[in-house]
Amino acid sequence: MKFIHTIFLLYFCINLFSFSLEEIINNPIKIDKEFNPVDYIIIYQSETAVIETNTETKTLNLKKNFEKFPHDSYLLSQPLFIFINEANTYNIFLGNRFYIFSFTNASEKDIKENTIINEESLPSDIPNIKFTDYIMLSRYFGQGKFESRMSSVTSNEIIFYGKEGENIYFYYKCQKKLYNVNFGEIDENVSCKLLKESIYVCAFSKLGKVKLKFLVLVYLEDANSENLELRDMANLDISDFANHDSAIFYNTSDSDYKIICARNKINNNIKCIAIEFDVSYLYESSSLTCNLNYYEINDYQATYLFKENN
Repeated sequence: MKFIHTIFLLYFCINLFSFSLEEIINNPIKIDKEFNPVDYIIIYQSETAVIETNTETKTLNLKKNFEKFPHDSYLLSQPLFIFINEANTYNIFLGNRFYIFSFTNASEKDIKENTIINEESLPSDIPNIKFTDYIMLSRYFGQGKFESRMSSVTSNEIIFYGKEGENIYFYYKCQKKLYNVNFGEIDENVSCKLLKESIYVCAFSKLGKVKLKFLVLVYLEDANSENLELRDMANLDISDFANHDSAIFYNTSDSDYKIICARNKINNNIKCIAIEFDVSYLYESSSLTCNLNYYEINDYQATYLFKENN
């Protein structure tokens, strides 16, 4: 009888420990450290980028794509990031759901239940992808629906993207469509922007080299908006970044120019340059013409937030 009691007590303790461990893992824990919504991110701190072209000194105003989480910090197992939608309201992306929230005053720092305006979930057929960033469009690009068979995004489209294995997945919220492109064995961080119409550029790193991949969303058949493909068009190396990773893009006040920053893997120094893009897509030959000009930036500040700061 004593043996049976011992077995029962042991079983009870194991289940109690398992339950407690599950609570510890699943419950968020508030901490007082600086919050970073992804494992690592480069923050371009300056408001402008001054470059010297062949004809002028040009000042680019930066459009920041990083929103600081309002809480002090939470440790969560799910992907989490903040973005501002087309109506200039705050959204929080958490796992497979995103919420619209507002603050009653400028000093408000906590997201309370009564500040959440709306909640949406990704469709149930979307696989468990770690979406870590987004592209948001506030207006319609392109001259016609079937111009060069390119599928220009609709107004106010939000595109979530993230890495899973060797693929980068792009989910178009308004279209409710998911596309994936094989990037191969690359580092975890990928940063993508729309260049024009339906041409995108993504920055990523592999073995200390920063690369660009150009994508085009095209119709495979005329007048068939359901038959679309996000087509992998070209890869380019950026020679300015030797032994760098964690590349990230920033939009600027001139749609032809992007700022790209990357981290030196040896000393953690951040280097940023401006790239002028002149790209066009020809469907008949399924080719992309791409001319790039690189410019050094005068006097800027950038920092790198480490995973250990979460």
